[in-house]
Amino acid sequence: MSVESLWFRFSVDVWSPCSEHCGGGLQYRNLTCVQVVSKDVTKILPEWECAHLTRPASTQKCNNIDCIQEWIVGEWTQVRFNYCNVAPY
Repeated sequence: MSVESLWFRFSVDVWSPCSEHCGGGLQYRNLTCVQVVSKDVTKILPEWECAHLTRPASTQKCNNIDCIQEWIVGEWTQVRFNYCNVAPY
């Protein structure tokens, strides 16, 4: 790793929740170019300052599993007809 790379880096946020429960979705995270000023201090920089670095992924695929269709059975209910509103054949 070069000395330059030690002073400039991408700060990455945590991944967002997946956009879909199944069938394939996407996750996102924010990337910020920062300069390490000291052990506990970083300075936010314009992204072009980190152009010499490999940019981490800001999106990734998730939940690439098939969606399972299933019937959900509920209680029986009484059906009500209003014969006045039934259209003739």
